[in-house]
Amino acid sequence: MDKDWEFVILVFGGLVAAVFLLPTLLPELVASAIAKLLSWQVVVPSAEALVSIPTTGVGFDLPRLLVGAGVLLLAACAGRVAMTRRAQD
Repeated sequence: MDKDWEFVILVFGGLVAAVFLLPTLLPELVASAIAKLLSWQVVVPSAEALVSIPTTGVGFDLPRLLVGAGVLLLAACAGRVAMTRRAQD
């Protein structure tokens, strides 16, 4: 189980590092990614956002936060079921 938690910490640590380091290291890539996410309506401009992503000028409003929370809840439940099944075998 320690290996699973190490992997989870690595993934989330990598995501947090990417949020803070990518805008400074690759500004053109970040600008094009932000433009794509705005055109696909995945994020909203920070003026309309309830929660803003630092250094990007975009964020999430309430409906997008609720969808994200639902996705995380389903992923957590699926992981829990998978770990329970592995423990039974």
